[in-house]
Amino acid sequence: MTEIINIDELKANFIEYLEKQADVAMDILVEHLEKKDIKGNIIKQINKNIDIPMIGEKTEKKVYDAIYKITLNAIKGIEFNDDNDIENV
Repeated sequence: MTEIINIDELKANFIEYLEKQADVAMDILVEHLEKKDIKGNIIKQINKNIDIPMIGEKTEKKVYDAIYKITLNAIKGIEFNDDNDIENV
């Protein structure tokens, strides 16, 4: 007996699966970005490549730490809607 496949249903199920996997991937990314050693490595690379001559290294580190925190919070707030557009909540 041949079963007819509903393409729209298959497409909807596949999109739902991909959305769940995107959420899982985002959670894993955030989990890694929250690790101290990864944060330290990223901030070290930023500091190595960007110099703000008007302020000292200690102040630069505070600035880069703040930028990192803001960036991480922005990443945490990203959600994908049904139209595959990105929303920041």
